Amino acid sequence: MAIEKEDNYAMINLGNLYNIVEKDYENAKKYYLMAIEK
Repeated sequence: MAIEKEDNYAMINLGNLYNIVEKDYENAKKYYLMAIEK
């Protein structure tokens, strides 16, 4: 839903979740880049 609404802050939060909690750096990078591009 955050992606569909192009909510940059939500995408940054998703990036933080994957980076800090899940330790899934590929998905973190994906969401950080999506937030930057919008």
